[in-house]
Amino acid sequence: MESTEPSKSKKDSQKVRKNRQKARREFLESMSKEEREEFLLKEKTEKLQQTKYEQKLLDNMHTFPKVYFDCSFCDTLVFKELKSLILQINCCIKTMKSCKMTDLSEAEADQEPLVYSINITSYKDNLQETWERCGVSKFIHSKTPEDIESISLTNAIYLSPDATEDLEDFDPLTTNFIIGGIVDRTVSSKLTLNKANSINPDEQLQCRRLPLQKYLDKKSKFVLNINTVYEILLRYCNSRNWEEAILQSVPMRIRG
Repeated sequence: MESTEPSKSKKDSQKVRKNRQKARREFLESMSKEEREEFLLKEKTEKLQQTKYEQKLLDNMHTFPKVYFDCSFCDTLVFKELKSLILQINCCIKTMKSCKMTDLSEAEADQEPLVYSINITSYKDNLQETWERCGVSKFIHSKTPEDIESISLTNAIYLSPDATEDLEDFDPLTTNFIIGGIVDRTVSSKLTLNKANSINPDEQLQCRRLPLQKYLDKKSKFVLNINTVYEILLRYCNSRNWEEAILQSVPMRIRG
């Protein structure tokens, strides 16, 4: 007979939620009546602004330049690695949703920040099964079982740490990117570079690496989480400053 007791993870989640509710209640009670009313009004206004921005993202997702996550490597990943990959993609979605409300955009207040729509290829088999178990945000523009080779790519660049040339300036409004859907624990030498070279060999796909060596102290090859790569792209597209985009996105442990 199956136990009807809540799982440990569910109990932990309930405990965290109760602690947050308690902390919020104590925080509000520490304020004067006027301070509390001002805080709650500001909080409500920010939530409404965020809701409107998220709806605008959904309505216009098809017009944005694209980032494709090439998940054709997922057959080699175990469940723990697949889950890590999916959580990193979910972090990309959170970054995109929060772009308007953070320092990601250096645009004027009356301008919308540029974002990249998130597109998943090779969405099938163990990836699809694990994805559905994890539950990911609806802010995915497209998920397709097709491999990246079958997608009609226009003005696209495959990002790989093994590329021989740095990604320099590009048109953020028309350039699409492909990021290999792998996790750092499973990175094999030249895996994404070989994949990029295999796509339409007659019209070789551009393959570039982020210009990390120019702005970070470490001189070895950098392997970043895919959500960090996505954040660097967003920051650069909105600031047009590689140094700022990289230093604000890359974790301290990697900067050297």
